[in-house]
Amino acid sequence: MYEKNILEPIKKGSVSKIIIDRITDALISGELKPGSKIPTEMEFSESLGVGRNSVREATKILESYGVLEVRPSEGTFVAEQFSQRMLDPLVYGVIMQNGSMSELLEFKLAFLRAALYLAVEKARDEDIMDLQAHYDFLAETINSYPEDENAIYVANRDFHVALSKACKNKFMYQINDVIMKISKYSRLGGIRAAINEKNPEEISNVCYLLLEIIKNRDIESINPTLDNIYKYWKHLLL
Repeated sequence: MYEKNILEPIKKGSVSKIIIDRITDALISGELKPGSKIPTEMEFSESLGVGRNSVREATKILESYGVLEVRPSEGTFVAEQFSQRMLDPLVYGVIMQNGSMSELLEFKLAFLRAALYLAVEKARDEDIMDLQAHYDFLAETINSYPEDENAIYVANRDFHVALSKACKNKFMYQINDVIMKISKYSRLGGIRAAINEKNPEEISNVCYLLLEIIKNRDIESINPTLDNIYKYWKHLLL
């Protein structure tokens, strides 16, 4: 039923971590698929030569991440659908790196560059219409509430979420969610700085440039435009 690797006896190391790694490897290799039933605690315990408490600890951790789900009277299964909880360990891992603001800006720029290339290639007409609507709302928000940093932040965030959807790539969309979480306060700081300079419309101007690149399928403008955006981000935050 299961390949040898997932139930191979454990010789040394953190038992619960090794079990988690085994299940993770089985998911990556395709041995376990969404909706698959995993070995029971007894099967894991006997095959791996470990206590059931260690098996239970490992499965509880993966359950808390949304990777596994327990079905009463049926057993433990791999989740069939994506859950935002699956991204939480990555968010904490990035946060604990304690990188500099400069590194965060570089990371955001690299992601945005990749997102633009995909969106230029893959965005459909309805995606562009959605981006236009989000841009219009952002511009209207800044015009109506030029000193409301939270309202501007939400409108700006939603524009970038729409941009990640226009990439037509599930990985880009999910990683964008991580970036939004770890960069929330830098984005708020940038918006606050633009407000203090009496120039909050520059926030929407940045989004306008991104929108125009995607609308016009203008690959040649991606790098020079992002270079200018990066200079503006540095001006606001560094």
